[in-house]
Amino acid sequence: MPVTAEELYSFADPLDAHYSNLLSVSDMGIKREKQRSRVYFVLADNGMVKIGFTLDVERRFKRMQMDCPLKLYLIGVIKGDRYLESDLHMKFKKYRKRGEWFTVNDKILKYIKENSIDIKKSYLLKNIPIA
Repeated sequence: MPVTAEELYSFADPLDAHYSNLLSVSDMGIKREKQRSRVYFVLADNGMVKIGFTLDVERRFKRMQMDCPLKLYLIGVIKGDRYLESDLHMKFKKYRKRGEWFTVNDKILKYIKENSIDIKKSYLLKNIPIA
């Protein structure tokens, strides 16, 4: 039986999959998850951009930085779910290098600028390096 894209993404980040499963047990849980879910854009100092999904941007970013030898910068956050993340991966697929990492370019940066919340003013993201 083929694996769905949703099932694949649920294994991308064990913490997110864990929280997603906990919050999705009931209709109320799904509503809470959608209210908290975010698509984020992280720039690495090698010119790559990661497009990912999380329920907790700060926690996810800190974990990524701990696991990555490159300096990372949060450059965008959009209210959205795994489906938006998947749509963005398809939209920018010709710039994909590997997995959720894409070569930085004007189209991705324009999308982030036009759609992202103002992360410099967000009190939720005060402990994250912002480019």
